[in-house]
Amino acid sequence: MIRAVFIDYMGTLVQEESEYANAVIGRCFKQSKATKPSEVAAWWFFRHDELLEECNKNEYKTEYEIAYRTFLLAMEHFQFTDDAHMLCEMLTKHWTCSPPFGDAVPFLQNCPVPVFVVSSNDTLYLEEGLRRLDVPIAGLVSSEMSGAYKPDTRIFKKALEVSGCLPEEVIHIGDSLRSDALGAQKAGIKPLLLDRYGKYGPCVFEKVSSLTEALEWLLQKGCSR
Repeated sequence: MIRAVFIDYMGTLVQEESEYANAVIGRCFKQSKATKPSEVAAWWFFRHDELLEECNKNEYKTEYEIAYRTFLLAMEHFQFTDDAHMLCEMLTKHWTCSPPFGDAVPFLQNCPVPVFVVSSNDTLYLEEGLRRLDVPIAGLVSSEMSGAYKPDTRIFKKALEVSGCLPEEVIHIGDSLRSDALGAQKAGIKPLLLDRYGKYGPCVFEKVSSLTEALEWLLQKGCSR
């Protein structure tokens, strides 16, 4: 019996690309030796994710601190100078104001079981972003609360603690094969992989192409308010 849904935030409820993210990448690109903005974006997010992984193995740092470090490394790599704190402040607008997908609010409004948002974002920015959605949720779990980033099982175990559920009583919906699906599976939680753009192809995980389809999946499993 499914008693609760865990769901990812960035890339699942809200869009990973926004005018705010484009603005900060564009600012870096204009000062850099890069040939196009996508080169800066790809390098930045790859290095950012590497630093998240390092934190899971060593001392925890907030995502803001990791972003600050990533901007410093980007300046060194692409040979430009800027205020890393200012770049981080620009990025917080992306974390808090990135537009939701069209199916996000209807899903949260109509989900037949309690929804807990499980995110690698910092608590402050996650709370602000969810306030902007203006939809009640049962709770949230951030990387700060667990001291770890997805796919580390500590963040999923913290979500189980907060929800009061056993692993077999929840599903986790997210758009990342590695961070969401594999991370949840390692914690003993059934993942439902959100593949909006068909980028994953055949895989071992059950997939949905939208949160509308995810809602239908829950109803077919007999979930009801």
